Parts: sequence; structure tokens; C-alpha cells
Amino acid sequence: MTERVEIVIPDELRAFAEAQHQAFQAEHAEEAQREAREKARQAAALRKQIMQGLPFAERISAWALAFREDAAGRQLIEVGHDELHYIRRHGVYFFDGKAEGCPWRGLGVGSQGLWWMASGCGASPQYVRSPEELASAIPSAILQVACEWIDSGEVWNCIKRRLGQVSQPRIASRPSYLS
Repeated sequence: MTERVEIVIPDELRAFAEAQHQAFQAEHAEEAQREAREKARQAAALRKQIMQGLPFAERISAWALAFREDAAGRQLIEVGHDELHYIRRHGVYFFDGKAEGCPWRGLGVGSQGLWWMASGCGASPQYVRSPEELASAIPSAILQVACEWIDSGEVWNCIKRRLGQVSQPRIASRPSYLS
């Protein structure tokens, strides 16, 4: 067993250590308060976004549900996109517009429900389970424009545009050089 050694730290070094430690603790307490204020600010901003976007999100969710329940809507969802294969299994876009000052977000509906998608590399549909979740994920300005599209019928033009009128065959013909 090792022998315990007692050391004597000079008083001025003890005072210095205590002062440094108190300053360190004060700095971390201030940083924790700053972080808490920022989290509270972000939570308040999210609550505001949800409250502003919720009426629009509820209308969009109701429209998407009605689309999914309609026989033609189910057929369009089954046909899906031809643009990108992985989108096909997620259904169809019904909103691919932009709201001033907001990042682009697309909205779609598939057999599993309502989804949104961002632009960019690696973007994939993000399903939402409720209007509240949609309102928290998408700025209310975009949801408002999407509702305007639903009201004006622009959603049908978007679906037609994105599906290429669904008149193109899904099975590619054999290239002529293979005949």
C-alpha cells in the first residue's frame, strides 16, 4: 500500500484557484442561462408557427385524406411519379410551389399518408402523422400558398405536371437496336 502524502498549497495559490473556479462557474451558469433563453425563444417561435399554420395544415390534411379515399386518387397514388423511381412508391406531389422568403418545400400524398419534402441532395419524403406535425415542419406561409392551390385547383395542374398526364406507358419499349 502506498503512503499518503500531505501537501501544503500556498494560500495565495488557493485564493487564485478559488477565484478562477468561481469565475469558471459563473461563466458556465451564464452560458446555461443563455442556452435556456434560446431554447425558450425557439419553443415560443415553434408554438407561434404551429398556431399560425395549424388552420392551413388542417385543411391540407383533410384534402389529402379525401384524395386518398377517392378511387381516382388511389389510382393516381398507385401510378405515382415517373420522375424519380423512389418517389413513385410515395405517391404524388400536389404542391411544388414556393412562398416568398421561405425555403422550397413540396407536399405530396401517398398510400401511407401526407408527406413533405425539402429540396437538395438526399432529400426524401417526410411523412406527417397530424396537422400539428405538418404545421411544425413547414412554415405557415408555404401552407397558406398550398391552401390557395387547393382552393384554386392549381393542385390538379401540379399533379398533372408531375405525373406527365399519366398517359405515358410505364413499361419502356425495347430499344430499336435490340430488335
